[in-house]
Amino acid sequence: MKPPSNNAFSFSAASIPALIFTAGVLLFPGQLSLADQSAEENLAPIAKLCLAGEDCVGAKVSQAAEAVVAPEPVAEPAPAPVAAPVQIAQADDGFDLQGTYQIFCFACHSTGLSGAPLPGDAEAWGPRMEKGREEIIEIMNRGLNAMPPKGLCMTCTDDQLWELSQYMVTLEQ
Repeated sequence: MKPPSNNAFSFSAASIPALIFTAGVLLFPGQLSLADQSAEENLAPIAKLCLAGEDCVGAKVSQAAEAVVAPEPVAEPAPAPVAAPVQIAQADDGFDLQGTYQIFCFACHSTGLSGAPLPGDAEAWGPRMEKGREEIIEIMNRGLNAMPPKGLCMTCTDDQLWELSQYMVTLEQ
């Protein structure tokens, strides 16, 4: 690549805001109204806050403002009687096994990245699963090699992590 000549146009990253401003002025004339105002107009306050009965920058608050009366407090309604707690059957916890696998596990386990066992690879998963449920969950919670703790699924419970491991063991590619 040929170096620019002395008269060639060049700019640095610091000149980008100026270029954007210039483009805005050229493309949208009249939209930058602050440039058309004086500094005094730009710095003028937009409103005044005065308390009733006090002077406000040389002016007295109007009589109408002083005549405002606070509303009378409204009596609170009596509390409703507390109903006995209702036992509700445990619904499905809404855990999306396939979606969670796609979000947290797929990237490494579908490619074997950093030695992650591929889904459905019985030879790779066999020795791991022989360790038992509790140890598998413990390993998943703390992470292993390049796998971060919980595979970054920080909201996954131990039961959900176990479901994910079983899903990967049986999943066919």
